[in-house]
Amino acid sequence: LEKGTKLVRVIVMRHAKSSWGDASLLDHDRPLKKRGRKEAPKVAEELLRSDWVPDVVLSSTSLRTTQTWDLMNEILLEAGKDVHAIFSEKLYMCDLQT
Repeated sequence: LEKGTKLVRVIVMRHAKSSWGDASLLDHDRPLKKRGRKEAPKVAEELLRSDWVPDVVLSSTSLRTTQTWDLMNEILLEAGKDVHAIFSEKLYMCDLQT
């Protein structure tokens, strides 16, 4: 690497455990299960411990992904980490070319 070159780390994550309990909901509108609500903050704590807190989060607009981020972000904000999050419907069910 050239001197002064900044390495970029990309972290690909999936939403926390979601619920299939209400068959009337569209997939986009499925919420987190109780387990997912419990585990999402733990992921944020591990990112903090590993010093892997992202500068930017790119996320779909599905309910379970926004809920995951909200729970993680609470932990990050408590630790003084203000991460910019961008939510895009284009990321929901996207392919690798997106």
